[in-house]
Amino acid sequence: MAARTVVADEMTAKAGVDVTTVIIPGLGLPVQFRKWYAADGVLYFNVNVLFGASVGIATAGHRITTA
Repeated sequence: MAARTVVADEMTAKAGVDVTTVIIPGLGLPVQFRKWYAADGVLYFNVNVLFGASVGIATAGHRITTA
């Protein structure tokens, strides 16, 4: 698995979006929380997780077996 943080740039801050990124210990998985008010006064929350997988390196794998 590969994971990276979703980019929060200057436009995000100018739009009044509150951004907090938390990296889950032991996994290294970044989870990003966003909070903002829309023009109509409604409060919105958003959670972002960006991950994926690619072709692995055969010599880097670890086989897990049962006893």
